[in-house]
Amino acid sequence: MVWAHRFWLRLQTLFRRDRITQRLDDEIQFHLDQQIAENISAGMNVQEARYAAMRTFGNPTFLKEKARDTWGWLWLEQFAQDVRFGARLLLHSPLFTAVVVLSLALGIGSNAAIFSIVDALMLRQLPVTAPDQLVLLSQRTAQEADYAWSYPLYEQFRDHVDALAGVLCIAGGGKTRATFHSVVSDSQPELVERQDVSGGYWSVLGVRAAVGRMFTEEDDQLGDPHDVAVISYAFWKNRFDLDPHVIGRTFILYNTPFTIIGVAPLQFRGTQPDEQPQIWVPVTTRKHLRPGFRAFTEHGSSWLTVIARLRPTATSAQVRAQLDTLFQVDHREQLRRWGSQLTPQQLAEEQTRHVEVESGANGFSWNRDRYSRSLYVLLTIGGLVLLIACVNVATLLLARAAARRREIAVRISIGAGRWRLCRQLLTESVLLSVAAGALSVVVAIWGSRMLVGFASGDEPLKLNLAPDWRMFAFVTGLVIVTGILFGVAPALRSTRMDMSPVLKPATSGILVADKLGLRLDKSLIVAQVALALLMVTTAALLIRTLERLRSVETGFDRDHVLLFSLDLGPSYDKLAVRWGLYHRILAELQRLPGTVAASFSMLPYLSHSAWTDNLVPDGYVRGKDEDVECYGVTVGPDFARAAGLKLLAGRDFGLEDQPEHPPAEPKPGVGPQLPPVVIVSESLARYYFGQQDPLGRYLHFDSPDAEAPQGRMRIIGVVNDTSYRSL
Repeated sequence: MVWAHRFWLRLQTLFRRDRITQRLDDEIQFHLDQQIAENISAGMNVQEARYAAMRTFGNPTFLKEKARDTWGWLWLEQFAQDVRFGARLLLHSPLFTAVVVLSLALGIGSNAAIFSIVDALMLRQLPVTAPDQLVLLSQRTAQEADYAWSYPLYEQFRDHVDALAGVLCIAGGGKTRATFHSVVSDSQPELVERQDVSGGYWSVLGVRAAVGRMFTEEDDQLGDPHDVAVISYAFWKNRFDLDPHVIGRTFILYNTPFTIIGVAPLQFRGTQPDEQPQIWVPVTTRKHLRPGFRAFTEHGSSWLTVIARLRPTATSAQVRAQLDTLFQVDHREQLRRWGSQLTPQQLAEEQTRHVEVESGANGFSWNRDRYSRSLYVLLTIGGLVLLIACVNVATLLLARAAARRREIAVRISIGAGRWRLCRQLLTESVLLSVAAGALSVVVAIWGSRMLVGFASGDEPLKLNLAPDWRMFAFVTGLVIVTGILFGVAPALRSTRMDMSPVLKPATSGILVADKLGLRLDKSLIVAQVALALLMVTTAALLIRTLERLRSVETGFDRDHVLLFSLDLGPSYDKLAVRWGLYHRILAELQRLPGTVAASFSMLPYLSHSAWTDNLVPDGYVRGKDEDVECYGVTVGPDFARAAGLKLLAGRDFGLEDQPEHPPAEPKPGVGPQLPPVVIVSESLARYYFGQQDPLGRYLHFDSPDAEAPQGRMRIIGVVNDTSYRSL
């Protein structure tokens, strides 16, 4: 075909340039010789025949250029010339090149660093089979989205929704102490990241084992769970040095032996982009890990994340309808049981609760909502930083163009077109941008890790920040846009000049500019100042925000209180044993010189954690729309003094207030089983008792299932309001 032949000729001009040029020269010379021979045959002498042939044939150089335009890609050849010329010029100005490249690398790299976090947390698909067929299930009202489900509902979704090819559930396991007994030297407990998942986890995702096998639904039977485990590839490499005999090894979790039966593939890190489990176990093994765990049969206990795979012929609307039918039956039963605890507004909202289906291709993470707004703000700030860098570089290029104006004027005077010169200058700009882009990848890798560590504190997000095609595409786009952005104005400005004064020797040291050029110069200076002022103002506001956060009245002593947590081994699995240890530690701490008070809390400061329940005084009648939900936390003796709280009335907790037995887990629908005494906040005392003395009064949990005496507590103290859960 003609187009294929032409394409082949053009490829040859790229990769066999010398050979094609020689063939073209030979072809032109052949035709010229033929014409000379014809002229000699017609009676001309040799010299006349050559002149006549040249007049007839035309300029050979012009013909060669025209043939090259037809056979090859002239624009590509000219671009290569521009690149070579621009590279030579930049190498001859190393200081200028270094300043520009570093400025742009910081601007592009900062944006790429933020984007790599966005990519890892929000955009990257799971490395599983057909991730687009995965859906994440949630229950929604007008006010909230809840991704937690009960185990009975998960079973109904798994067994009774025909539009789904499979359903899996995930329960957080967290850090767990595991003891590997296969090697004597390794018999000490070590912390591992565990995740409890359903038996269909691997088959629904379509993930195959790198070594061994994955556990299945048969291993995850509620009546007879198998104590088996799958380990991650990274854990296999770091802990077992890729030993293929790891299959069959046993380890201990909470005094329960587990057998390793498989290794996950290298690319698979789990279904949560900010987590990296090292060990997966069947979710039903919680019966062995936590004896007495009742949530498997409780419809009101929501603790599972559910992901499903659509059948190829199913639609999201069909799946949503089938799921919602099952959900509404269960939800109406739950409202019948505990709806009396809700205000009319809360009840009306609960009656609108329904199932929603969204894409599960990117997995699930609670931190997406937490960090998404901050990341987009950072991207905006990064864009401003890059814009400032572009304006600064454009100013430098204008100054450099002033030194090159005679060179440019000479090139214009001998026939170079303005567009051709602009393209040459833009090529130089893009070369600078490309060099900055290459350096920005290093800046992005380092910066993304620094940002993640800074944002997440002591427990960094375990994001996969390895660069992927999206990050490289983002950097490539920034490189092209940036190169054009800071290069266009200097290129247009440099090629717009009155050549006569510039070419005169007497004015070679004088800068000649027109009104448009001066206006452009002034505009760049104004843009520099405006953008710099905007960034300084933004930085000042951020610093002011941090200062205000530092000066927030939290209600507790932040300067003289030391917080620490305990990492206990399996010998302290029983709560009663831990409870005794806490009291022994407090006794030792109080003997240390300089210790004013010591106590403990079941939940740390500013962890967004607390128990919640409806709490009212004895004899109190709730209003129709009154919300009496309260937050609470279980603490040890002398807590108010240790935390630096102000005791406004009554007394602090003492040893005599501690129960003989540790508090158990709260029962569903019942407030936490606390000691029968309580310290309340100033706001709660004022709300319920006004100017009356709250000491000695009783509070109880306003729940139809509340039990005495655990559900009834005597007030022994009042403390100032404190920001315990968050600032």
